[in-house]
Amino acid sequence: MKKTKIKNEKLLWKCHTPNLVKEIINNNASMWMMHRPLQILTMYLELIAAIAADIGNDDIKAICVMLTLYEGSDPESKEFDPKMTEWARKTLSKRVKNLSRPITKKANKTKDGRL
Repeated sequence: MKKTKIKNEKLLWKCHTPNLVKEIINNNASMWMMHRPLQILTMYLELIAAIAADIGNDDIKAICVMLTLYEGSDPESKEFDPKMTEWARKTLSKRVKNLSRPITKKANKTKDGRL
């Protein structure tokens, strides 16, 4: 399987996830069937952001910042801190430096078969 190198800049774009979900749900009449799945996705993203904050994993917190899941990373919020986004970019640039596609690493399973 051939691996293609991906430049860091492509992986470090910021996505305003809440606005993206609102745009899909509210402004696309043909996407009415996506309303519930997108609500569920939003719920899980919020849960991931809360868990990342609790466990203190910088890589996961940085991803949450880049997805605008924290109020401090939302440019539309009064709590917005541009330093948070810069920190996330630096943190993730260390991780994606040598990342290539496709990712072939398998998730580790526990003895009872859970991921």
